[in-house]
Amino acid sequence: HNGSKRRRGPALAHPHSSWPAALDTAMQPFATTAPAEHSSRYVWRRPTIWSLGVLAAFCLTTSVQASRITVSNKYLIASFPDLQQVNYIRVPDPTWRPLIMAGLLRPKAIAVDANNMRLFLVDEMAMHVVWYSLMLLDSGLLMTDGRPHMVTSTIIARDIAVDDLGAVFVAGRYDPGPPTVPIEAVFKFSASQISQSTLPNFIPIPTTSWDSQDASGGGPATAQLIAANTVVVDALNVYWGNSNRVRADGASVVRAALHSAPDKPEDFVWVLANNVDKVDTLVLTASDVYYAANGKVYGVPKRKTNEMCTGSGGSCPEVVKKKDNDPTALKVTAMVWDGEGTVFVADSGAGSIYRFSCGSLNMHLLEQVTASPGIFGMSLFVPISAAARFAGRATHVVLLGAVVALTGLGRALT
Repeated sequence: HNGSKRRRGPALAHPHSSWPAALDTAMQPFATTAPAEHSSRYVWRRPTIWSLGVLAAFCLTTSVQASRITVSNKYLIASFPDLQQVNYIRVPDPTWRPLIMAGLLRPKAIAVDANNMRLFLVDEMAMHVVWYSLMLLDSGLLMTDGRPHMVTSTIIARDIAVDDLGAVFVAGRYDPGPPTVPIEAVFKFSASQISQSTLPNFIPIPTTSWDSQDASGGGPATAQLIAANTVVVDALNVYWGNSNRVRADGASVVRAALHSAPDKPEDFVWVLANNVDKVDTLVLTASDVYYAANGKVYGVPKRKTNEMCTGSGGSCPEVVKKKDNDPTALKVTAMVWDGEGTVFVADSGAGSIYRFSCGSLNMHLLEQVTASPGIFGMSLFVPISAAARFAGRATHVVLLGAVVALTGLGRALT
């Protein structure tokens, strides 16, 4: 305080109190010796109160991440359209186990919301997007509640993705019927809409995240978004791959901001690749976008904004190949990242799931994980342990109480 007069607060401890000596000693760094005319031994330093409050708030924030400690189990959940089923394996065990055996006509794209324990899927023949509650048994097996909850029946969906907050993004065509004109777009259902979809007679109405007009600056459709075939999201952006470029200069893979300026949305759209006419599926890693097309898998940095990859070779490198003794051509229908260093690939042509290391955009060898005849959609589910959930919530309560107490004390001392 450079010799300035300090405000004195209530005594931290009194010489004749029952304050434990060890605790008294431990608290000395946070206090200053009171003047001799006062009977109190220590007086709180005002900045220390706020420092402790900030520290507690920081711990409160970081404990959210601690509460997301995951168990070691990883589940690959996949759709099998011809079988009208959804099944799963518990990695690294290659054994398929049933998850949804009835009530589906032709399940295709799927996505998992691990935070809210929800499994979303597109039933192509029924033209529905629905979700089921996921349950993890003590035995490690998965099951659902068996009750499909309707997300939409007015979108002809091709792919689906879920963000960390529980919002759902759907690539497809919105067609509620006359007199409404159909719209090709990436649509969004908020997390609150999904939660309310269990209510009787509640029909979620999607918002348009991106459509052809927004992505092209209001001009003619330039294939930056023409019939989006696949969609993925991260915390800041939505990515899609088109099913038809229309023109040779059209976009194959596009990155766009989740939130853009309404007056100039085209400034928030970046073409990452335009080397293929149809993108079959996309997957994001920490730094890259991998996309499958024409029996090949390509890679491009996902933050690339200055230039797009425009052809094969170094500009749009192929990143995977099968072993020399495997004659089957790739027909990739889904890819998922495990959050670490592996991408899983669903190959409907060979009826298998493969994996490859995704640390670079160099060529990688595919390694078979399991046989999966008839596979189409695939998603990764990494459950959050119940113990971690409880510990995280308990920590939240304790730290919140500490923040309130310290804040009140700080105000009392000022």
